[in-house]
Amino acid sequence: MRFFWVDAFTREAFGGNPAGVVIGEPNEDMMQGLAKELKISEVAFINLKNGISIRYFTPERELDLCGHATIASFYTLASKGYLDLKDGVNEFDFNTKAGDLKAYINIKGGTVENVFMTQSQPRFGDKIPKGKVAYYLGISENDIVGEPMAVSTGVYDIIVGVSNKRILNGIKADRNSIIAFTEEFGAESLHLFTFDTYIKDDLVLTRNMAPALGIDEEAATGTANGALGVYLLDSGLLSENPLKFNVEQGITMGRPSLISVEISKNDKYEMKVGGAARIIIEGEFCA
Repeated sequence: MRFFWVDAFTREAFGGNPAGVVIGEPNEDMMQGLAKELKISEVAFINLKNGISIRYFTPERELDLCGHATIASFYTLASKGYLDLKDGVNEFDFNTKAGDLKAYINIKGGTVENVFMTQSQPRFGDKIPKGKVAYYLGISENDIVGEPMAVSTGVYDIIVGVSNKRILNGIKADRNSIIAFTEEFGAESLHLFTFDTYIKDDLVLTRNMAPALGIDEEAATGTANGALGVYLLDSGLLSENPLKFNVEQGITMGRPSLISVEISKNDKYEMKVGGAARIIIEGEFCA
């Protein structure tokens, strides 16, 4: 089996969010063991026997879907000659435990420019009282923007807006509090955002924490930022439809990431999340 270490949502080495990509599918114990051994947020295992199917493992357990590992997977498949490609946008179907989705690979001059993926139709949890959020995160209710809630476009993320980057970057809730918070509301992660960005043209700055999955903080997240786009549109915080925006993430972690999100809502939601990637290491995995 071929193994790749890929930084997703960046064009620079050691930026973005690292993911493991394995071409081939060992048994489930081996998949979980490799994810635990590597200690990176997610490892994607790609089976090419009947189309393209992907399974995702964190150091703790399997996930139904992972955005940055999907971007890393299709960037790898495209860059290493596993797919037939032409200049322009190339569309591929793939299967996950979150359902059948699509990937779009943009080829320019024979090289991979970026990769986008669709996401599952959103599901909405209950709105979360601001007092509960303030208790778990150690901030004031006045620092919270909008009405926090859990949203899923593949996995559930608690979406919480805060007033500025000082509050966002200053949140240092301990991992046990965040685990208790996400578990109470049936979510996988806590996804924080503010409209106070570092770059004027970007819409939001985010942080994502999933300690229950063995991930204290992630430098870039695809599914969570898709869920954020749905939240912004559904909550009325933004009225533009369709909505296209860029997300900054991983800044204070020293792994700056840029995620592009496209959301539209008519009879149903249409969602695409994407960005660039960079292969850092490649080799063989011997089970």
